[in-house]
Amino acid sequence: MPNIARFATAKSHAGTTVRSILNDEIMVKVGDRVRYLNAVGGGIVVRIAKDIAYVDEDGFETPVLARECVVVEPAEPAKKAASVPASKS
Repeated sequence: MPNIARFATAKSHAGTTVRSILNDEIMVKVGDRVRYLNAVGGGIVVRIAKDIAYVDEDGFETPVLARECVVVEPAEPAKKAASVPASKS
């Protein structure tokens, strides 16, 4: 079977398009806590532009290739407001 590069796109929960190459999907999303694959450091992803993840390290945004980020702790989904029944007085 020939090795053919397959490209696919997906939408992250922040609405940013990320690319999948040969089934190596970029799994970084806004709000994820990440560490760098080939460097010391990490932080929380604050935004994604094309293939660049902007990681907040102690108040400084560091642009990093999204494929060089390893998710340590995924972003928590937005909690839905629990419906509380009104009390009768």
